[in-house]
Amino acid sequence: MNSISTKKFVAGFAGFAIALSLVLGAAAPAQAATVAELQVMIAQLQAQLSGASTPAATASYTFARNLTVGSAGADVKNLQIVLNSNAATRVAVSGAGSPGKETSTFGPATKAAVIKFQVLKSVTPAVGYVGPQTRAKLALVSTGSTPVVTVPGQTTPVVVPTGSGLRVSLAADSANTALVAGQAIGELGKFTFVNPTAAPITITNLAFMRTGASSDSTLSNIYLYQGANRLTDAAGLSNSNFNFNSSAGIVTIPAGSSVSLSVRADIAAGTSGQLVGVQLKSVGSNGSVDSGVVFPISSYSQTISSASIGTASFTYTGPTSASENPTNDVRVYESSVVISTHAARLESISFENRGSANDTDFRNFRLFVDGVQVGNTVESLVKDRATFDLSANPLRLETGTRIIKVLADIIGGSGETYDIQVRRTADVRVVDVELGQPILATDAGGSFPVSAAAANTVSAASLSVNRAPNSPSTNISVGATNVKLASFEFRASGENVKIETITVDADSSLQTTGGFDNGKVFLNGVQVGSTLDISASGTDFDFGSSFILTQGQVAVVDVYADAKTSTSTNYADGSTLDVGVSVAAADTEGVDSGDSVSAISEVEGFTRTVSAASVTLTKYSGYGNQTMIGG
Repeated sequence: MNSISTKKFVAGFAGFAIALSLVLGAAAPAQAATVAELQVMIAQLQAQLSGASTPAATASYTFARNLTVGSAGADVKNLQIVLNSNAATRVAVSGAGSPGKETSTFGPATKAAVIKFQVLKSVTPAVGYVGPQTRAKLALVSTGSTPVVTVPGQTTPVVVPTGSGLRVSLAADSANTALVAGQAIGELGKFTFVNPTAAPITITNLAFMRTGASSDSTLSNIYLYQGANRLTDAAGLSNSNFNFNSSAGIVTIPAGSSVSLSVRADIAAGTSGQLVGVQLKSVGSNGSVDSGVVFPISSYSQTISSASIGTASFTYTGPTSASENPTNDVRVYESSVVISTHAARLESISFENRGSANDTDFRNFRLFVDGVQVGNTVESLVKDRATFDLSANPLRLETGTRIIKVLADIIGGSGETYDIQVRRTADVRVVDVELGQPILATDAGGSFPVSAAAANTVSAASLSVNRAPNSPSTNISVGATNVKLASFEFRASGENVKIETITVDADSSLQTTGGFDNGKVFLNGVQVGSTLDISASGTDFDFGSSFILTQGQVAVVDVYADAKTSTSTNYADGSTLDVGVSVAAADTEGVDSGDSVSAISEVEGFTRTVSAASVTLTKYSGYGNQTMIGG
């Protein structure tokens, strides 16, 4: 047989072997070789047949989590496959980690290769950690002419798209385990959306179908999540189909980034032995879907088992009908939770404000369990919600009663209401530690939400003015200038209050022709407003926006003037005088609410006496008379 015939025979045999491997792959478990691995194997075999040393075909893979030294799993192996597709970023030339011998362990060699990749793709800092920036670059690695590859009859988390539109695939870590009858928010499927374009893409519609040997009644409360954040209300299920729609957008994928969305649902009791999964049938967005994406995209079919799953029963014990001034560390939610049957781990919990106060009226939400803060501080509400994601470090809850409390800073919302609650069972992810599936939380007082019987109120803005205890009361010298006549304490509560005008009144023994010359108003030691003569009938000092009181804090207001009438005449020895301040309601404004506060009637300082200066000399009693001797 000549060499040409031999090559044809070998090539034909190789083609048959490859086809056979794909067919056999249909019967293989989902954990068998991934499409990316098969592509590399095919490329290597083709290179051997041609006798050339060509690099393996580049495989695009969606990485759903961050990776670093010590990480392990199929995604690490696929990371090495992608890195090995370029000679400049290979993990190893030979042995473990080299092309065709990729491993599932992230070690020093993988880190070194990642650093090379980051330098090549201008990812900073180039430290060998696979975070969101690097994952986006990996997802966008060119696939050349490699088509979408599917193994008939096998669902695989790897999709190799081409083109430049929205790329969609089953996530590498989509659930593939046993569900439990009667559990909550079981993950049916997780899908990754990659945006390789230079503009954000907003998804407005996702159409799904229930799959497997199950019925519509198997599922209830079907939600869409991004990590621990619930993005939607429950979808209705009809004839196996359900949709999530939002004209404003379900989620927006930034340019050059990716997101992963999970479909989760409660599993009905009495469904043991059924199989259930989901198919993503279509995606609606403001951008095009890559031509290489083939719908439907199926999740794994998961078996529903029968087991005695744990329970978590909530009882609200927090504030009800309370009235709180804006201040720090306000207890806005508290409940007891009884954990039974098995210990559980708290992976996430979301709280929602159902009152009239705005998101910006609160900040610094902190979660406490049995008196100890857990998780990070949530800086502010987003669309009325604060989510504590503990999935990276879940909190173990032993059986018995646990106390869950939330503190927050109230910084505005005067006159508005707040009702911080756990709105739905889907907002609590408490996982049975023995079964590994979420528990269906209950409200011991009835059905969800776990909330106050009546909403709480942020106190309305108010203002108080008092004469300061240290307001001066001593005599004033005749003709004295720039004299502190009186001091007052101003307090705002409920919210910050702006005072636009204060009326300063002058009282003296010269009631009709008195007043004061060169009057000034100081706020916390700094002059505000202009210098004006104070008339006997009162003078208005205007401040614009320079006189704002911080709620809960005392502000000191001092009134200065010369000891002279408004016509610059010195007050005579023995004259009496005082000043007072008043505030009209129309001259006040709550900074947050815009509402005015109640008027302040005149508050007076101490009565002062004008006295002529004099010096009196007396002989010291201990000093005797002295005799002077001449000479």
